[in-house]
Amino acid sequence: PQSETVWRQADRYGVPRMCFVNKMDRAGANFERAMLSIKDRLTKNAVAVQLPLGVEENHKGIIDLVRMKAYVFDDASKGQKFDTVEIPAEFKDQADEARERLLAARRDGFDRTQAKPAEGLRIFQQNCQACHQLGGVGGLVGPQLTGIGNRGVERLCEDILDPNRNVDHAFRQTRITTQDGDELAGLMRREEGDLLVLVDPAGKEFSVKKSAVTEKQESELSLMPDTFGESLSSADFNHLLAYLLSQR
Repeated sequence: PQSETVWRQADRYGVPRMCFVNKMDRAGANFERAMLSIKDRLTKNAVAVQLPLGVEENHKGIIDLVRMKAYVFDDASKGQKFDTVEIPAEFKDQADEARERLLAARRDGFDRTQAKPAEGLRIFQQNCQACHQLGGVGGLVGPQLTGIGNRGVERLCEDILDPNRNVDHAFRQTRITTQDGDELAGLMRREEGDLLVLVDPAGKEFSVKKSAVTEKQESELSLMPDTFGESLSSADFNHLLAYLLSQR
């Protein structure tokens, strides 16, 4: 079959790949069966990054296991447009279990012997140092990371891949809507007269006039992008993890 042939070619040349399971609205559609077939015929390391939001005639969209949101297709546009919503309650347990498998796969892929802490330092400096201080160097937007290596592999993987799981009150982002309809998010720093001063994920301060704010709400989310871990290649993730583990 074509899928197996293409997969073998990708194996030969070391090409990353993904599988797309379509026709989930057809009678007899079964995502779990498709996953088992992929693991049996292509690779045992396959892990889902999305789930169908219903199947057959009840197929309404997809569940994103990285952002943990549901995308509901617009029937009028035949799915070309969609709404982003919270994962419906009836799918939440299934999504939580699938996300745990996704995180476990990334964690289990860590190979300390292949990781280079020096490369991890470079990745930390490029992506994390603006917000986090380590060894007296870096910004003070997020938590200081002195001794972070003592957390161990499992906790560090959780911190990188699922930053919204345990967010200290002091580091929760604040969401603001202005009279102009702008929606802003950042970590609340201070108030200066009529100004609210916040800091963005890049560590840069910005201000908003209090008189221009129509809504101000503290979120339970971290300022750290929840897609950061997924934006790293497997090699870079391993390098970063090795570097952090070395900081004890």
